[in-house]
Amino acid sequence: IPQPLPEPEPKVPGSVRIRFRLPNGTIKIRRFMETERVGVLYSFVESCCPSRNRPTTIATTSTTTTTMGNIMLEIRSGFPPKSLQSKLEQTIMEASLAGESLHCIHTTL
Repeated sequence: IPQPLPEPEPKVPGSVRIRFRLPNGTIKIRRFMETERVGVLYSFVESCCPSRNRPTTIATTSTTTTTMGNIMLEIRSGFPPKSLQSKLEQTIMEASLAGESLHCIHTTL
């Protein structure tokens, strides 16, 4: 997954603001260039709230199991919320994400 460019200044032409609700509940707001790919949003969220090697508790009828590393990051936008996974290669502008509020969650595999 590509890494985001350094955050542009607010008045740089082509810069857009995106609001993230991270899996841990915190809110982050960051600017990106509209020409960056949606995949960089996943890199940004991972840097703020990593999903790898995060312990996961799975309850079953007879036991509770803790696993490591079976977590996937999902970023959703719009209403009803839809995953951005199919738009990884689109630019932020093509995916119409400028000014959007994105909901980020960790899901178990």
